[in-house]
Amino acid sequence: MTAASLASAPVQRADLDESGPLAAIIGQLASPRAEIERTFLDMGARLVDCIALLNETSAAYERMPVEMEGPDIDRASQLLATIRGKVEEMADASSYEQATIERLAPLAARVATSLADLRSATRAVRFIAVNARIAAAYVQAQQEDMAAFTKDMMGLSRQVEEVVAAFIKAYEEFAANLAGARSASAAFAARHGSTMAEISGRLIHHLTITEEHRNHARAGAAEHGQVTDKIRSRIGAAVGALQIGDITRQRVEHIEQALQFLVDWERNQLPETDRSHDHTRSAVCHLQSAQLDETLKEFDQQIVDLAQSLQTLAADANAVLRAGHREAEALLSAGGTALNALIDDLGEIGLLFADFGKTRARMELALNGLAHSASVMVKHLGAIDAIEREIRMLSLNTTIHCGRLGEDGSGLRTIAHDLRELAQRTVTATGAIKIALDVADGLAKDMSDSRSLDLGSRTATLENDARTASDLFGTVVSRLRDHAGIIATVGPRAVDQLEAAVEAVSGRRDFVEDWRDACVEIVSLTCLDQDGLQTCQIDADILSNIFALYTMDSERQVHGRLFGTFPSAMAATDSPSHVQEAIEDFFF
Repeated sequence: MTAASLASAPVQRADLDESGPLAAIIGQLASPRAEIERTFLDMGARLVDCIALLNETSAAYERMPVEMEGPDIDRASQLLATIRGKVEEMADASSYEQATIERLAPLAARVATSLADLRSATRAVRFIAVNARIAAAYVQAQQEDMAAFTKDMMGLSRQVEEVVAAFIKAYEEFAANLAGARSASAAFAARHGSTMAEISGRLIHHLTITEEHRNHARAGAAEHGQVTDKIRSRIGAAVGALQIGDITRQRVEHIEQALQFLVDWERNQLPETDRSHDHTRSAVCHLQSAQLDETLKEFDQQIVDLAQSLQTLAADANAVLRAGHREAEALLSAGGTALNALIDDLGEIGLLFADFGKTRARMELALNGLAHSASVMVKHLGAIDAIEREIRMLSLNTTIHCGRLGEDGSGLRTIAHDLRELAQRTVTATGAIKIALDVADGLAKDMSDSRSLDLGSRTATLENDARTASDLFGTVVSRLRDHAGIIATVGPRAVDQLEAAVEAVSGRRDFVEDWRDACVEIVSLTCLDQDGLQTCQIDADILSNIFALYTMDSERQVHGRLFGTFPSAMAATDSPSHVQEAIEDFFF
């Protein structure tokens, strides 16, 4: 039935029945109202959940620089610096020892040459002893003490041979130890000649990159925190904007109640009051139509703004979270960061220390053998010097005896001359050997001083330090991966919640079409247009009761534009605190 037909005909009692148009319109308003309440509660829950997820990802971001500046990575960095220093010491020690060992090689060759002269002199002593016996046999009848002379000569010959043989044995041990030291040094140099220097350089590089990661993580976390705070604030504003759902629900509920007032009022009216009825019904319907129209306009605008805000918010949050995820992955990507490369290098350094320890053990044996062999040779040189003095004394005694014998002692004079030459040859050979051994002893002492660092015995400690540093870095990386995993999994969930809220808001304009239809139907139930209404014919009580329903200024303003205000009813309205409590009940 149209407004024109209702204006020309009195309202029939059938229209006043609860099953009539007004009751149908009330039902038509109620159904979307329940849906909007459920929908906006769901959107509010999603946004609140999104804030919680963002808090979780922000906490993960904030913990990443904390990990990069925590005690574990500090301790690992300290160990790394110590290890790097020891690697350099190892490189220097190895290089020095190798050079020193190579300097011993020509000294050993010089000892070998002089030793050949000494062996020759040793053989000469035996020949001289034989000649002395022959010469002594000729003069023995005239000089009985020559038997003792030849006996001393033979004993001296055997003594020289024994001492020189012992010296040769010591030299052979010296040469073998030197060869072993050279072999161990060369083997280590072949395997790790450049490894230690390269690792030292790489460790410096990794320490620098690690510090850059720390600074970047610190700055990135601060920047991310600021951006996330803004996003959280905007989500909070969006949660506040969701009040449009509760506002719309309340206003629609008030319209339903006002129409129900009209239904109840009409049921109690007598037929002779139809004229008052027409004015009152038309007034109430015009008022509720205006209220519903205003409500839908505000709802439409707020929904459009909210949808746009949430769309922008979802895009911004997605960009921030993806950027953070990329940064976290860049920090932890296998082989692409200082931390993973450090762990790899520490593993290699651990193997290097193990090999260095084995090589050092061989080197220690060889160097200790060198020192022992050199000391034995020096000891034997002392014995050779003593024999050389005896040879000189024997030569002098022989010369004295020859003076007593006259021409009979000519053979012994030749022996005395040979003894003097033998003594000189011995002095020359032992002198050359002594010079070479003094130099070798000096080099050995230098190596001993350089080995005071005791790197060989400390390799086990360094291996343990390398493992400890690797474990610490690994622990930090593991925790960083946990934080990155939170960012990778929780962040997208936050974006999903925002996008779901966007979808929910975007689809919430459809169900208000029923309200638009209801608005038209409410107008169709008016008997008089707005200009034809007579205030005196309108039931003031029903308008006053309707005014008392209002909890929002927007409702009162619409009412005031049509019929003015009802101050007496203002006291019956809900206070602002009551409205705030209703809002809090809606969201929390």
